[in-house]
Amino acid sequence: MKRSPRRNRITPLRCCLASVLVGLCLVPGGALAAEKPAGKVVIIAIDEVGLQEINDSGTPTLKALIKRGAVGLMSVHAGANGDTSAQYTAIGAGDKVAGILNKANQPIAPQVLEGFGARERIDDRFAADIYLERTGKSAYYPKAANLSISALVIANTTGDFNGVPGALGTALHGAGLKTAVMGNGDTADEYGRSAIDLLMDETGKVDFGYLDDSTLLADPAFPSGKRIAADRFEAIFAAAYSRADVIAVDWGDTTRVRADREFMTGGHEETLIKKSLGRADLFLKSVIEDMDLSRDLLIVLSPTPSAPDIKNNRLVTPVVMAGPGIDPGLLTSPSTRRQATIINTDIAPTILHHFSIKQPIEMTGRVVSGQSSKGDSLAYALALSDSWVEVRDLMPTLLRGFAYWDIFVLVLFIVLLLRRRWRYWVAKGRWILLTIPALPLAFLLLPLFGYGSATQAALEAIVIVVAFVALIRWQARSPLEAIGFIGLGVTATLVIDLGTGSHLMQNSLLGYSVLAGARFYGIGNEFAGVLTGAVLLGALYVVSGRGRPAGVLRKVMMVVVLAVPLAMMGAPNLGAEFGTLLADVAGFGLMALGIVRGGYKVKDVLILAILGLLGIIAFVVFDVSRGAAGGSHVGRLVNQIGAEGAAPFFTIVNRKLAMNLKLIQFAFWNWVNVVCIAVAALSFYGLRNLLELVFRRYQYVKAALMGGLFCCVGALVLNDSGVVTMAMILLYLVPGLLFLMSYELGDEAGGL
Repeated sequence: MKRSPRRNRITPLRCCLASVLVGLCLVPGGALAAEKPAGKVVIIAIDEVGLQEINDSGTPTLKALIKRGAVGLMSVHAGANGDTSAQYTAIGAGDKVAGILNKANQPIAPQVLEGFGARERIDDRFAADIYLERTGKSAYYPKAANLSISALVIANTTGDFNGVPGALGTALHGAGLKTAVMGNGDTADEYGRSAIDLLMDETGKVDFGYLDDSTLLADPAFPSGKRIAADRFEAIFAAAYSRADVIAVDWGDTTRVRADREFMTGGHEETLIKKSLGRADLFLKSVIEDMDLSRDLLIVLSPTPSAPDIKNNRLVTPVVMAGPGIDPGLLTSPSTRRQATIINTDIAPTILHHFSIKQPIEMTGRVVSGQSSKGDSLAYALALSDSWVEVRDLMPTLLRGFAYWDIFVLVLFIVLLLRRRWRYWVAKGRWILLTIPALPLAFLLLPLFGYGSATQAALEAIVIVVAFVALIRWQARSPLEAIGFIGLGVTATLVIDLGTGSHLMQNSLLGYSVLAGARFYGIGNEFAGVLTGAVLLGALYVVSGRGRPAGVLRKVMMVVVLAVPLAMMGAPNLGAEFGTLLADVAGFGLMALGIVRGGYKVKDVLILAILGLLGIIAFVVFDVSRGAAGGSHVGRLVNQIGAEGAAPFFTIVNRKLAMNLKLIQFAFWNWVNVVCIAVAALSFYGLRNLLELVFRRYQYVKAALMGGLFCCVGALVLNDSGVVTMAMILLYLVPGLLFLMSYELGDEAGGL
């Protein structure tokens, strides 16, 4: 049948339209969704409140938001001086910073002023004029600015931090987005305008500022005689939401309550905090009604812990998020690799990710996400916080007890060995020496049994140590086998824990503390030293056998014992301990070289150094290749050096030196180092005859000691808490050496 000319003309058009429709149907849903413009971001800062207070208060909207979104605990160890300004500035910088702020109970000084609207008056001057005087830049209405931005920048270019105040605001402005800040924490004695630090750019400006007292009403019954006027606050938020892409809200009433807490009686502070949280919850309800959480990102957080929480070691603050990319449950980030745990420097990268803006190289934070969880997320976060506090409270008492016990035993035995008349007691009590290297294993296993009180935890540790040493005494057939069993047992336990997520180390008294904010994953300085010392003893036993020269098989086994824990310690997704890795590459390599080659030649040492360097380069390349989501701090440092030159490297070196100098002066672990070094020196000079007998009987002990010495020196130089790592290594080498010497006393020594 002949087609009409009209149909012949239309058919190609229909085919084209059909092809387009089919193509659209074949495009993955995610690709279409990516074209959908990002919504807004709202940050609500309810400062100086804890998660327990939120749980105990009447906050139905916030609790519903937690169920809809995700909740977490935020580490806020951002700056050197720890003031409120540092915490707010760190959030806006995405990195650790130093801050500046008026201190409590001091008159308001015009020299230190933060967020002000351009038309606000300070001592009969416009804030814009003060800003112009200090920066040479204008701040025309309706802009607001941090009048102390220059001082803040100087504080972060002359100190130990690389943070760039205002990095978030600069990135947002660079993408053409608008920022707004509203609310204040002003009291009768000082301005509370740190909220501007959340969103200001590097010049200190935001696009819209609602920071003056127009958001407040007079209330004689409230601290400072003023509090937030709910109706005005909601109206100003609506205006800010319509004009800006990112809005920061400072719910300053909680700040005003905390400022006057010293003058309150009974539970009045808690009553006022609950009322303030109740009003904040009503405001949050109106905010959610204005927002579209399918597109918008809502962040509710407390930038700084309250004074009562600090007193009780609750040094993390609550944070709640809801919106795109935040699955319901618990917050986490690659910065911590832990459920319900993020860092305040993670907030800025998360906001930039929401807008698909590339994260600046100077930001060290990572993008926050939500992880699904079983049960009540809020209850889980509360229990997690309680467990951290429990460990933190017990640490000083039990770790000092551990250190003092080590010092007492070492001093006692060196005195007994030096006095020939008392050596009988060495032979009788030498097994006490092995309690020193056994104690770290007890601290590692304690989380399996629970802590309770300090007395309960101490008794549990004693039982574990006595049982472990008794088992070794029963099974060991030689003194070298005894210390070898200690080393292999501790090594195996640590390697298993590392391979299964470091759950024991993360909750150990000898592990790192999330509340201290220095480390969140992998192996900390303490257990890195423990693993190093234990591996040295274990490898020495494996290669020595019963004292005969080692064959090829035993030497290969020794290399395996040295290499496997070393690789796990340095692996970015396991131990992530780069400083100790470098030290151990040198120390373990020298031990292996001395045993395999029977001595040290310049050529062999150079070959070993080249192989070690190539291995480290391969490690760094692998870490950098994992990108921002997976790389460790080493990979990020390399990226920073590539972008900024050597400055980040020297900053880290200075920080490590400063930390070690501080620990050398004040830490009780330094006394452990001093005693261990003194005992070793006395052994080499006052007990040389016994030492020669040990070297003659066990020909590889000297190589192990040489390797251990390099591990100690390297750990001290390369770690920011190297004093601690060095002490842990020595607490395996020195007691082990004394134990071997105790069997060279002739008739006094007796059998095993």
